[in-house]
Amino acid sequence: MPDDLIGSFIDRGLYSPAADDAGDRLALLTHYAERGITIDRMVEAKAAGRLQTLSGDLLFFDVGPELTIEEVAERCAIGIDRVLRIRLASGLPTDVDTTVPSWALDDVAGFTLAAALFGEAATLAFSRVMGAGAARLADAAVSLFLTEVDTSLSERHAAPIDWALANEEAARLVDVVASINAHLLREHLALAIRRQRSMVSPGQGAVVRTTIGFVDLARSTEWASSLSPLAQAGALAVFESAAWDIATRHGGRIVKLIGDEVMFTVGEPAAACAIAIELCAAVSAEQSLPSARAAIGFGEVAFRDGDFFGPLVHVVARAVKTADEGAVVADAAVRERCEAEGFPAHFEALEPKELRGVPKPVVLHVVTPAAGSARAMQALSARRAISK
Repeated sequence: MPDDLIGSFIDRGLYSPAADDAGDRLALLTHYAERGITIDRMVEAKAAGRLQTLSGDLLFFDVGPELTIEEVAERCAIGIDRVLRIRLASGLPTDVDTTVPSWALDDVAGFTLAAALFGEAATLAFSRVMGAGAARLADAAVSLFLTEVDTSLSERHAAPIDWALANEEAARLVDVVASINAHLLREHLALAIRRQRSMVSPGQGAVVRTTIGFVDLARSTEWASSLSPLAQAGALAVFESAAWDIATRHGGRIVKLIGDEVMFTVGEPAAACAIAIELCAAVSAEQSLPSARAAIGFGEVAFRDGDFFGPLVHVVARAVKTADEGAVVADAAVRERCEAEGFPAHFEALEPKELRGVPKPVVLHVVTPAAGSARAMQALSARRAISK
């Protein structure tokens, strides 16, 4: 390390040879200098309390050339207000004085092309879905680093250069995540098209016939109050992971995760019964979780922005709250379809139930797996996979 550079570190208040952490600080500063980071940048980072994450921050926040909103509007030949509306719908708060990455030109051009086909309002709604998905993915990435890397570094009192290297490695994974996400989107689009074709009759548009299921954790409020937030988050991650894996294995899709509750959809009621029964059993076997209960219903629902709406969804969401711990309840349409398909389960009718917000009492059936039904359920799942 040249003496004049060390002198510059000292002169700018970045380094003191007499400090207890002098060796660690010099190693960090030397690492930054070798990567071409200027002393001015180091001084700014030190003042902000972000010196040990500086190299990672530069990789994360470097978006390349930037443009003003006015420049984007001019080059795309649209109004400034429309550019702002597009950015806001994507979950990117902005105003006319904000600079944006130059790739905003492609994003706005793509929006304009889509709006010409689908209409302005529908395309804005779709932009919100994409923005929400990207925001959740970003939050999950940050959470992953905090729980798996940041915590470990803190516990072992890692040297500043270890923090810097960890942040650099995480930043370099951004392009990897973006590439994988693009691939996943293409594959999931193919799956979504196949699902849509199996659920929608010609001329029905966004009205589909499918099976809706809800699985929630019973006594979740009492359970959550007995745990620390971190322990609760870890236990819910187990629940969510099981729900995702089981639904996917049976050809279903998780529509949304709502803390202690999951909503899923799958074409045939037999598959929905298999998902609900298997998930409740998996939760029962997990000591960190309370018992689960489930409700499923089959019929017509409205399909929009990746979610499902309508009276059936409302009924099933209410019905799950009436199920006993560990039980799966289903409506009459599910029972009829399952019996026609030969699903290996018994359906025991309950007394009609009054559900909040539902005008008429609803007849539900407790679904109980038949003896030796596990292999039969797997066979049904395999036949569905082959048919696709």
